[in-house]
Amino acid sequence: MEKELITDLSKLLELNKYQELKESIVKYNEVDIAEFLESIDEIEALAIFRLLPKDIAIETFSYLESESQEKLISAMTKAETVELVDHLYIDDMVDLLEEMPTSIVKKIMRNIDHEKRDLINEYLNYPKYSAGSIMTPDIFPIKKENTIQEILNKLRHLDNLNETFYTLYITNEKEELEGFVEIRDILTNAPSTKINEIYNENVIYVDTLTDQEEVAKILEKYQFVAIPVVDQGMKLVGVITFDDAIQVLHEETEEDFSKMAAMSPNEKEYLDTSIFELSKMRFFWLLILMISSTLSQYVINSYGDLLTVFTGLVAFMPMLTDSAGNAGSQASTTIIRGLSIGEIDTSDFLKILFKEFTIALIVGIGLAIVNYIRIMVFRAATPMIALTVSLTLIATIVISKLVGATLPMIATKLKLDPTIMSAPLLTTIVDSVSLVIYFTIAGILL
Repeated sequence: MEKELITDLSKLLELNKYQELKESIVKYNEVDIAEFLESIDEIEALAIFRLLPKDIAIETFSYLESESQEKLISAMTKAETVELVDHLYIDDMVDLLEEMPTSIVKKIMRNIDHEKRDLINEYLNYPKYSAGSIMTPDIFPIKKENTIQEILNKLRHLDNLNETFYTLYITNEKEELEGFVEIRDILTNAPSTKINEIYNENVIYVDTLTDQEEVAKILEKYQFVAIPVVDQGMKLVGVITFDDAIQVLHEETEEDFSKMAAMSPNEKEYLDTSIFELSKMRFFWLLILMISSTLSQYVINSYGDLLTVFTGLVAFMPMLTDSAGNAGSQASTTIIRGLSIGEIDTSDFLKILFKEFTIALIVGIGLAIVNYIRIMVFRAATPMIALTVSLTLIATIVISKLVGATLPMIATKLKLDPTIMSAPLLTTIVDSVSLVIYFTIAGILL
């Protein structure tokens, strides 16, 4: 919502013109309403939330940050809590419970019916980040023997159509998944047509233990709006929708960026996270990297005599280590991206190494030539030191790119997260290797 709109609604609130506010706010999207509620204090937010029609209030609530949800529920009466929670989709309710403190969870669980409580407990038992933990069980399974007219009659009597009303899934008497039919086929065929005449049995599905990131990739690959979820016995237990997948990809991307920047992943937004929390997240990784940099210090000390004689070598050390680190990060980022979106896998290891080696050789030679000319033009060092630096540049670029490409592949093969092998850790490793190569070549040529 634009700031002007928030300002207009805030003015109505200040003037206590609740009727006008009610008439105005319902014209906006639920996402915008949630944004407005988060911009005002909790007492006013609750008052306005109570003015919203039930369907808009429920949808708006799902878009609020967990902290705002907690404040609203804490201030609600028992009846209001039951009314709200009872109409949330199960997956949204589970997400809510996972974010709330124990006191709020108890308040919610005490006030919902036994059937829904059992379903929530079942959800909470699924492994975190699995398909079962993010699916919605609000499904409308049909049978092959049903006619389109029978399906339409049943749909008309539903209290509300669920969020996955794009595809209908077909099950047998054992509730096992057998196929699907698109809603457009239901609407464009004759009412007397039976489902077994129009359904598709080639259904793509995931099971409850499939990793959520893999589910998101499948939805993206096939451009599905939703995908069915089955248990180990092939029984249809729920569906995962594209909006759930988008949320998963968003969370995974944030996590990967944090790891690549040597920080622990954080679910809170930047401005909502305290300085102490941010410091704590960054300190641990930086401490590890600082300690690992001791290796570079050891290498420099080992070649102290060489540096004493050829002091001109020192000036080029930052350029060499930076270039090597950047080259390795380029390769690492490219490979991690390829692994993430399925462009490559570990079976392509040798092809990738050869390709990165060729790229590194071309780039390294190009940089070395430019670097040699630069040193000579500016008379920054003797020709032999310039040659030493240039040869080192070629060697370090090649090795850095090979290391940058190899680490994510090894991590993936070992079922580890490849992002932890990226920029920060890679740079630390490459720095030490670059210095060893530099001083070794210098020792030979000088």
